[in-house]
Amino acid sequence: MLCSGAPVSFFRVTFLIGYITLFFSFFVQNALAAKDLQGYITSRLTEHFTAKIPNADITIVINSINDQVNLRKCSNFDFSLPTELPKGGRISLRVTCTSPDYWATYAVGKINAYAPIAVAAKAISKGSVVRANDIRFVRQNLSLLSQGFYTQPEEIIGLSARRHIANNAPITPQMMLPADLINKGESIIIEAKKGALVVRTQGLALENGYQGQQIRVLNERSQKEIRARVVRRGVVSASE
Repeated sequence: MLCSGAPVSFFRVTFLIGYITLFFSFFVQNALAAKDLQGYITSRLTEHFTAKIPNADITIVINSINDQVNLRKCSNFDFSLPTELPKGGRISLRVTCTSPDYWATYAVGKINAYAPIAVAAKAISKGSVVRANDIRFVRQNLSLLSQGFYTQPEEIIGLSARRHIANNAPITPQMMLPADLINKGESIIIEAKKGALVVRTQGLALENGYQGQQIRVLNERSQKEIRARVVRRGVVSASE
């Protein structure tokens, strides 16, 4: 049985098949390009944070790039790497295309970085110098630690507790001070610069002090109380 209407030419059928094939090929290529962009961002972020936190297990998931981006050609993407882990692990990046045309979009995702961090193995009193047996290391998600953390024992051993630290509490940089280099009541050297000349005299520490801290000291020669900055163990620098 013959169908009514004008016959369909072989040329027209061939043209339609070619057009559909070309369209499907264009769609697949652009879908792969968007996937490659996600992979490029993930790869760069993983490399970046692995170098910054070498002992961490890092997982990064970048959300799908939107359809608007899929339809735009680009041979060179770029974005600024974060200086530190984003708080809460949520990340938003402004990604730019620089060739063949300039345009920009945003990529969002999630970063998790798990590593052992220092926690108090027992209560640490204010002013105590941290020893090896005062700390232990517990695996946690670094992205959720907004106050900072320590991942190596040498980063924290020898520091002084700024305040009381409870047992099992994660230890943060805000809790710690450099260890005291000068103790109250000990004899010290007071250095004072006058041009290229450095004058030294004996003094007495009136309070404890760590490197860079200003403390009260007594100039034993003049019997004057002055403020001086701790330079190194037993030495302060002052301008009278």
